[in-house]
Amino acid sequence: MNFARAVAATGRSHGDMETTALRVLDRGGRVDFDVQHVDRTPRTVHAAQLSVTGTALEFVPQGSCESGTVLVPLSALTSVQTDHGVLSLEFRTKGELHHLRLQNPAHKATPAAENADTDTLGSLRNIIARITAKPSAK
Repeated sequence: MNFARAVAATGRSHGDMETTALRVLDRGGRVDFDVQHVDRTPRTVHAAQLSVTGTALEFVPQGSCESGTVLVPLSALTSVQTDHGVLSLEFRTKGELHHLRLQNPAHKATPAAENADTDTLGSLRNIIARITAKPSAK
């Protein structure tokens, strides 16, 4: 089940979502987020899932995608940023630098929707930052 959607259905805040996600991860669980992947070539957007565990991120596209399924150890992350409704993940594997650009599946071209997307993606960014800051994630 999509974690962000489940928390939103309870009427809880993004802070509650972060706290709950961190509890799940601390207990060895995983948290799944439905996202949209922004492919670079050709410039397309398609559905995907980003799963977070205490040790890795797993990106699973739905349908055809140039990236394919990607498992990223948290120790390989070099940058996690949000900007204008897009979450950018940068990681290094086998000596090569890779990027994933994700947006919320509800992304709309309105300021209110972009702010809501930024909050959800900002929470996801915060969750990743908190678990990568733990000594066991390195």
